[in-house]
Amino acid sequence: YMQKKANDDIKEQFKIQQFENQFFEMLNLYRLNVDEVNIGKIKGRKCFARMLDEFKFIYFETEYFFRDTEIHEIVIHEISYYVFFYGVGNNIKDILYKKYRNLAVDENINNLIDRLERYKNEHISEGYITFNDNNGNTREYNFKYIPFKGHVSRLGHYFRHLFQTVSYIVDSKILDNDKKYRYIKLLRAQLSNYELVLLYFNGITDMGIDWVEKGYFTDYKFLKNLPHQLINYSVNPVDFFEEKEINTDEIFDF
Repeated sequence: YMQKKANDDIKEQFKIQQFENQFFEMLNLYRLNVDEVNIGKIKGRKCFARMLDEFKFIYFETEYFFRDTEIHEIVIHEISYYVFFYGVGNNIKDILYKKYRNLAVDENINNLIDRLERYKNEHISEGYITFNDNNGNTREYNFKYIPFKGHVSRLGHYFRHLFQTVSYIVDSKILDNDKKYRYIKLLRAQLSNYELVLLYFNGITDMGIDWVEKGYFTDYKFLKNLPHQLINYSVNPVDFFEEKEINTDEIFDF
C-alpha cells in the first residue's frame, strides 16, 4: 500500500511538472509577444498606452456621430472597437453596415469613417491632426504614428495567445480551483494597466465575449487589478457587470 501511494505521488508530481513546464513556456511566449509589438518607433508595452489613446479618440468621434440616435452605449463601444481593430480601410464600412443593418445607422457609420479617413490623411501630410474637443476648442494631436490603420496584426495574436494560456490553466484536470487561481494570478500579474483596459474593451465585444461567457473575467477574476476608476468613457466595467447581475465586489480590487 505504501509503495503504491509513493508511486501515485511520483506520477502526480510528474504531471504537475509537465503542466508547469508548458505553462512557463506559454508565459515566456506572452512576454515575447509583448516585446515584439511595435507601432513605428514605439515598441513593447508603450504601444498599449498609445493604442488606448487611439481607441479613446475613436470612441469620442463615434459618440459624436451617434449622439442623435438611441442606440445602447455597448453598441457605440463595439463600433468604436471594430474601427480601432480593423482600421478605416479593409472594407470596414461594409462590415459595420452588415453587422448593424437592423439599426438604420448606415449614414452615421459612413460619416464616422469618412471623418477618420480625413484625419488619417491629414496626419500623413501634416504630421498631426486638428480637431475640436468636447468644449469646442480647436486642438492639435500627434499620435507619433499614422492612426486609424487598425491593430489586428498586433492584437489578434496577442489576445488569442493570452486566451489560450488562461484556458490551459482552467481546463487542467490535475489542478484544484485554488491552484488554478494561483496560476491565473501569476499570469495576470504580468499585464500592465493599459493591457488590462484593452483586454476588457476587447472582452465586452462579440470578438472577445468568451472571456465573459467562460467566466475568466468573473470566476477567475482576471480583471481584478483593472483600474476601472480611470475609465471615464465608454462602458464602465462596474456598470457592465452589474447589468449582468454579477457581484462586482468579487471581480475587482476596489
